[in-house]
Amino acid sequence: MFFLFLIVLIPGCESGSDRERLTVFAASSLTDVLPELKAEFERSRPEAELSLVFGGSQILRLQIEQGARADLFISAHPEHVQSLIDQQILSDPLPVIENPLVVIVSPEQATKVTRFEQLSDLKKLVVGDVAVPLGSYTEDVIRKSDEVMGSGFADQLRSSVVSKESNSRLVRSKVLLGEADAAFVYKSDARNTPVGVVELPEPLSARARYVLAGREAEGGRLARQFRIFLGSDRAMEIFRKHEFSLPEDPEADLEK
Repeated sequence: MFFLFLIVLIPGCESGSDRERLTVFAASSLTDVLPELKAEFERSRPEAELSLVFGGSQILRLQIEQGARADLFISAHPEHVQSLIDQQILSDPLPVIENPLVVIVSPEQATKVTRFEQLSDLKKLVVGDVAVPLGSYTEDVIRKSDEVMGSGFADQLRSSVVSKESNSRLVRSKVLLGEADAAFVYKSDARNTPVGVVELPEPLSARARYVLAGREAEGGRLARQFRIFLGSDRAMEIFRKHEFSLPEDPEADLEK
């Protein structure tokens, strides 16, 4: 069972009631970057009023399925957007950004573990639950690790897993709180944290793929403007500052 993890950023009471409103549901791994994008978007459009709701992509998808009002949804995995499109709840998917996976290592272990193959020496590893995007990407990496590191390596990693969390921020917090030796996280989550960072070997490299979709009848002009803004040079500059990158193959995640 997943605990609901939602962060809602809404405008203050001083906002005028005549402003155009847009509600964006977004993966928890966007918690740092989207408020900065929101401020930039609203600065150039005084009539705009964005509300940001953060949570695990799978939780947000369920909320939308149950009728939660979301003009736009940005998921950390294409499958959650595709599910809502298949149900004719959302439409017009748009690949936005990518986010590489890395392993963060606690300060106590950071000098001992600097390479991926050394992860098998650790006793307490935290991952995302396989039902959430981070966990799904992580399981793919662990499953393939036998081919790169040798037979049995994947089982060694799995045997050291002490916790499976429902979103990327909860995974990261286990290392920051000293409850784990290491964790698979997104590169954006490792930014500005007092931990060691281990890159994945090239054959095991994995990238979260963020896709946006919206409701046809909601959001209107403002939703279209925000979609365009997210692809602008200024938005990409902000994304890159937070360790995100442009999609390598924008069409790869869209169902033909």
